[in-house]
Amino acid sequence: MNSKRFHLWVIYSSRKGGHTYPCKALYDFIEKYHSERFFPRLINLLDFSRIMSFIDTLGRYGDLKLKKVYKYGYKNLQKKNPVMIGSYRFAQAVLYEASRTREKLYYLYNKPDIIISIQPEINAISGVFKDWFKADFHTAIIDLAAHGLWINDDVDHYYVANEIIKRELIDYRVPEEKITVSGMPIRHSFTLTAKRPRLKIKQQLGLKLKTATVLMMGGLLGTMIDFYGAVKSILDARLDVQIIVVCGKNREVYNRLNELKSQTRIPLHIFGVVSNVDELMWASEIVVSKPGSVTIAEALSLARPMVVISPRAGSAQELRFAQFIRDNGAGEWLKDAVGLGECIKGVLQDKRRYQTMCEKARLLGGHSLHANDIILNQIDRSLKRLRR
Repeated sequence: MNSKRFHLWVIYSSRKGGHTYPCKALYDFIEKYHSERFFPRLINLLDFSRIMSFIDTLGRYGDLKLKKVYKYGYKNLQKKNPVMIGSYRFAQAVLYEASRTREKLYYLYNKPDIIISIQPEINAISGVFKDWFKADFHTAIIDLAAHGLWINDDVDHYYVANEIIKRELIDYRVPEEKITVSGMPIRHSFTLTAKRPRLKIKQQLGLKLKTATVLMMGGLLGTMIDFYGAVKSILDARLDVQIIVVCGKNREVYNRLNELKSQTRIPLHIFGVVSNVDELMWASEIVVSKPGSVTIAEALSLARPMVVISPRAGSAQELRFAQFIRDNGAGEWLKDAVGLGECIKGVLQDKRRYQTMCEKARLLGGHSLHANDIILNQIDRSLKRLRR
């Protein structure tokens, strides 16, 4: 390839949630390591349409408050209901056209050579983007299960986390040559951390070197799982472990756990918002979390088995991700924190079972350590084909 820098747009449409992290991870990786080949742009499409931004806010509220409605809708997306998907595509296209989105994007960023979407809502209007900019349209599926909005005949190439999701896409009649098993785009720090000695990281974090470590996470707000109940369950099981709890922005539970810290023989390490999740996961034997796709991808990339707990206010797709982890042998799924201690005891005390879970986790998520490079190499091949 010649010295031309190709314009690559990484697009999503979300104000909150896990979708933003893979987008930023891929964008940062390109900007830091591949700026001689690509000129990346990170674009939140909601910034270009007030009405779509408002609808996104309503959708998130409905996802939490109207669970039965959204569960019904998600099931129809899984079935690729043509009426629901067609209506959604049409409405989005009309609203973005009405917001003069093409003109705004072109004014700010000119024209892309290639577009990569990391959200199904963008895939729904991939044909619109191709008409607007005459560029190839790729997508990285950051869910652990496909559904109808991810699939569109106008998508030129799909990147998926593992072979299981590849088979799902083939069942949706996506041509196999359009699919690359790349892993999920995650922060490059995970790739770097995986090369470091675990015991050295444990030492740096102030952990006991020969004691098993349980890491608990529950999203940025730290409200989706019962941290206090989860810790108490482990204490009641009398496990010989040390516990790391990342409470996020939940100051109430942070303070409660710090009060509990002085009353227990088990070492408790309590954090709020952290920037070194990669180190905390690498230093741990098992990860406890709500079943968010990004947290799952990060844990699996490091071959860490998981115990996922149904979130207090989670979406239907997160419950499907929990089932994915359990059914594929990379962890366990609990409805609440009550049985957590006994569950972890059963995993850690059965060495053969634990090693099998680690191997299953590696098979499901190991590609993600190299996902950014794999995606960019395929994009390079696509650009070479387009230049012929």
